[in-house]
Amino acid sequence: MDIAITLPKHLWDKIVSGEKKFECRKRVPFNFMRAYDKVYVILKGTKDVAGYFSIEEFRYMFVEDVDQKLLDTLCIDRKWFDEYAKHYDELHFWKIRKNVHEFPVPKDRETFLNLAANPQSYVYCTPHEKPI
Repeated sequence: MDIAITLPKHLWDKIVSGEKKFECRKRVPFNFMRAYDKVYVILKGTKDVAGYFSIEEFRYMFVEDVDQKLLDTLCIDRKWFDEYAKHYDELHFWKIRKNVHEFPVPKDRETFLNLAANPQSYVYCTPHEKPI
């Protein structure tokens, strides 16, 4: 089942360019089939669905084991990560497949995904039209 997440535009741009190879989240979606399901990206502060990507695999790690090399693949700094992870012992890392698709024109979140608000973590969704 497809999901939607919210990301700042600069991180979406890094996913599109291939620089950002992992997404870090506190939870993993259940009923998510990596071979078929998509992660739609809504740009933070907007209603714009910028595109989607697939997940190659889910990994979890203890927070204390996260090193600078992994932070570099997440495109985040240590201070941001430490604040995000401060009440958790372990986090989940979603390895992004190389088949990222950016919509030529962003789609409206409410119309395309039938979502009234941007998700805090992730939310299951069913797009009104299947993308290419």
